[in-house]
Amino acid sequence: MNAFDNASHNSSSLAASADDAEDPCAYHKPLYTDERFWLVAVCGTSISIVSIFENFLLFFVFFTRAEYRKTCYMYMMLLAIFDIFISVSYVLLMSVNVLMDYYDSVFLFRAW
Repeated sequence: MNAFDNASHNSSSLAASADDAEDPCAYHKPLYTDERFWLVAVCGTSISIVSIFENFLLFFVFFTRAEYRKTCYMYMMLLAIFDIFISVSYVLLMSVNVLMDYYDSVFLFRAW
C-alpha cells in the first residue's frame, strides 16, 4: 500500500463521517451512557419502586382507618398520592429514556 492509497483511504473515511454528520436522522449515543444507566435506571428506579410501595402503604393506612380521616391527616394522604404519581413518572420518563439510549431500542424510542 503506497502513500496515495493510504491518503485516499483516509479521505473516504472522512467523507463517510461527514455524511453521518449531515444526516438529520443519524443517531449518536449521548455521553456517559453507562454511568447514566447505573445511576438513573438501576439506582433511581430501585429508589422509585421502594417509594411507590411505601407511599401506597401509607395511603392505605390513612384511607382505611377512620381515626385518620381527619383534615389534619388529609395532607399526609394527599402527599402520599402525589408522591406515588411522581415516582411512577420518574420510572416512565427518566428510566425509559436512559434504557432507550443504553440498549439502542427502537421500541422504547417509540414508546417514549
